[in-house]
Amino acid sequence: MEIWKRNLYICWIGTFLTSAALSQVAPILPLYIHELGISDMGSVAMWSGFAYGSTTLVMTFVSPAWGKLADEYGRKPMLLRASLGMAVILALTAFVSSIGQLVVLRLLMGIISGYNSGAITLIATETPREKSGWALGTLSTGAVCGQLLGPLSGGYLAEAVGVRENFMVMGILLLLNFFLSLRFIREEFVRPERKNVKNLREIWHSLPDPHMLLWMFVTTYLVMTTLFFVQPMLTIYIQALDPQTDHLALLAGFAFAASGISAVLAAPYLGRLADRVGAQKVLCISLTFAAAVSIP
Repeated sequence: MEIWKRNLYICWIGTFLTSAALSQVAPILPLYIHELGISDMGSVAMWSGFAYGSTTLVMTFVSPAWGKLADEYGRKPMLLRASLGMAVILALTAFVSSIGQLVVLRLLMGIISGYNSGAITLIATETPREKSGWALGTLSTGAVCGQLLGPLSGGYLAEAVGVRENFMVMGILLLLNFFLSLRFIREEFVRPERKNVKNLREIWHSLPDPHMLLWMFVTTYLVMTTLFFVQPMLTIYIQALDPQTDHLALLAGFAFAASGISAVLAAPYLGRLADRVGAQKVLCISLTFAAAVSIP
């Protein structure tokens, strides 16, 4: 098999395992915080948001540094670093005894993570140009499938074996990812020359419409902010709607997976519609609809 194609298949498995493992965290995190001794639902919601959001917040600052190291030493080392580091941190999460320890490990997760973004870069650089579009589109399905199955399997495992054991399962998935990447991924890395590299200001002024990019950044930021508003408290909201349920983790898993399933079903239709009527109209309609259904 051609090296680029084997890399694609292994990275697909890797992004699937990574997304499946990490997407299990949000539905069970409030349950785990409750196990650690936080009984007040308001405090559980607050600590859930802090523990869940701290990972992404740290990633915002450290991701450029990992990207720079990838340019210097290659993408495969970054994949190995992320998969092994996340495996260790998730395994350690199963043994915490206080909310402070949990938050520290979540902060470390933000520092060490980045497998999926590294896989995208690897495939983009190692795949022949005429195959790159197909390869990147195929790779994206691995993350989507993982995000769909992760909450469901996480909710089931939390009820079947326990929340702590679920973190061990996540660690095992990412450890398997590490060994697959170590054994099968091959990278023909050549350190790029640093001649005539444009600075950020020059790149910005070379864009055909920089203001459109700026507003896309703002709207994407707002969309992602609202999504992260919901995720840490969704499990608590389900418990408030049905306090007597014995299947809270499983119901939360279904609720998290529902939006992913609808996204997979709707994305091809919305893409074709954007080709006919324009992307801006589809974005405006989609945002309006999302705002409307959030109210009920």
